[in-house]
Amino acid sequence: AAGLGIGALPLYMAADAVRQGRLVPLLRQYHFAQESAIYLVYLPNRTLPSRVRVLIDFLVAHFGRTPSWEAGW
Repeated sequence: AAGLGIGALPLYMAADAVRQGRLVPLLRQYHFAQESAIYLVYLPNRTLPSRVRVLIDFLVAHFGRTPSWEAGW
């Protein structure tokens, strides 16, 4: 269902849905390491404290790399 959230999916799982317009790529500048699964869950109607934003930025910088199956996407 449209508008229910953001997910990080491997390209092989999402490519057809993106091509068909059922999914929209967001946050393309962020990449996740193959070995890692990190989930950050917080209430969307609250302002993020700066310490949480710093943590998110750190995790993205530390784990952000393009998985081999998404290289060149």
